[in-house]
Amino acid sequence: MFNTAHIHPMIVHFPLVLLPVAIAMQFTALVRNQDLASMQCLPLAGFRFLIFGTITALVAAAFGDISMAKALSRGFTIAPLQEHEQLGMISIILFVFLTVTHGFIRWSNFSLSGGRGWFMVSIGIFATASLLITAYFGGQLVYELGVNVATSKLNI
Repeated sequence: MFNTAHIHPMIVHFPLVLLPVAIAMQFTALVRNQDLASMQCLPLAGFRFLIFGTITALVAAAFGDISMAKALSRGFTIAPLQEHEQLGMISIILFVFLTVTHGFIRWSNFSLSGGRGWFMVSIGIFATASLLITAYFGGQLVYELGVNVATSKLNI
């Protein structure tokens, strides 16, 4: 039977790729003096990656809750799971803020060049760092503690 707790680690790889690439595209566009709110290829692709990455992060978080419940039911301790969850929520809040703000600015026909663009990319870099730290702790849960892969030592 298919274990729904395994969906989280499958889906989480989408935002782990899409979101850093989105920020890299936006950074590159600003270096090229492009407006992040323009319809040029690089800023538009970066915005779309930001949208898809944020959506997949939200889906991964939902399945993360399912994985966490499964891990707790199998006897794993809550502290490292909560740490990973809290870090993930910080990342999601930052990326949702970026996506909604960026979308609003595009919809309002404002510019995202110069200082505004660099401010947005700075938040994106911080959010990406948060995302990668979250991923590191998620990897520790699986590879060091065996969460949802091995049986808890408490159950042995």
